[in-house]
Amino acid sequence: MHSLVDMYAKCGLIEKAHHVLISLPVRDVVIWTALIGGYVQHERCEEALLCFEKMRLEGISPNSYTFTCSLKACASIGAIHVGKEIHAQISKQGLLLKGDLVLGNALVDMYAKCGLLRRAKDVFDELFVRDVVTWTALIAGYVQHGYGDEALKCLEKMRRNRISPNSNTLSLDLKINTEIHNYITRKGSS
Repeated sequence: MHSLVDMYAKCGLIEKAHHVLISLPVRDVVIWTALIGGYVQHERCEEALLCFEKMRLEGISPNSYTFTCSLKACASIGAIHVGKEIHAQISKQGLLLKGDLVLGNALVDMYAKCGLLRRAKDVFDELFVRDVVTWTALIAGYVQHGYGDEALKCLEKMRRNRISPNSNTLSLDLKINTEIHNYITRKGSS
């Protein structure tokens, strides 16, 4: 049944996946996570968070992947209050201390997209390992919320740490430089 829920969810047949899950006498974290992930993948983030809550009400503890999917949902819809609650649960379980980079990246991304850049930077600083995704999430948050100077500083620090940019990072670099050019052009003509 796990694979059936997962298949339906990935194919966008979320209602069928949900129906199969509900019909099961026993549900576990794997099956709930498959459904939550399907909702997030198909941009139905409110429903993903409702499933996350139902799973918890059934007494099932989320795993790292469940938390990651739920944080993506929070980032997509700006559900910062839920994201903060999830962060508290992650901290309580000590998952970041175990070096879960994917989960750390999801936390940085969620805070950055929701505009809590100080919190995003705090999580970033707590991570034992950072990759290009971590750096790009923080830089994107700075760019999205109009902190071009911070984005440039972060980009330079990333390069000093010998982290090679990916296509997402490079597009942000281009966007930052374009914004700076436009600002200088506007100032020069006034």
